[in-house]
Amino acid sequence: MKGWMTKVINKIPYFSQWESPKLVGKIIERKILARDDQKWKNSGAKSPEEYEYWSWNICGMACLKMILASKFSKNYKMIELAKKCEEYGAYVQNGDKIDGLFYNPFKKLLEKEFRIKAKVFRIFLTIGRIKRELQNSNYLIASVSASIRKPDHTPEHKGGHLVLITGFDDHKKTLFFHNPSGFFGKSQENCEISEKDFKKFFASRGILIY
Repeated sequence: MKGWMTKVINKIPYFSQWESPKLVGKIIERKILARDDQKWKNSGAKSPEEYEYWSWNICGMACLKMILASKFSKNYKMIELAKKCEEYGAYVQNGDKIDGLFYNPFKKLLEKEFRIKAKVFRIFLTIGRIKRELQNSNYLIASVSASIRKPDHTPEHKGGHLVLITGFDDHKKTLFFHNPSGFFGKSQENCEISEKDFKKFFASRGILIY
């Protein structure tokens, strides 16, 4: 077993859940509609309206796209991934909204479609466990509040949004993560956050992919 490294940052490509990372802030702040993203076709959506419908709910697909790009050097389309997840029951369309991502069906998809092993943590996922998995170059999708894009914010609740943990620094007691709905140039790629602040947003749930 290799010795414990005090700092790890795994090199993983970044993708936002909207095709134009620079527009994420304007979309979230409702200054423009997601359907106004000129790159919507890159998602695999059949129309701007379909892109609008799905894009708010595919933080998990952005994380998956990052992992697949890292493991297989292949660029998958997020809404195509989402529809495949829907076939497994990981997403459920419910009128004008989409429910999910449901972890166990998602795990089944990973194993069946990509031959990837996964472990679901519904509770008791700790920062210590996250670090151990990163030491072994495994992937960890964590459930946090979407307001983690503003680390000084006090969230109303924990969970509801998925980010990909990319590293840690034991000396500084910080974590690094890719945020699919972070603000461009501020809170998207390899964001650094103190472990103390991370705990404010973290629901102790997640998915280990190895």
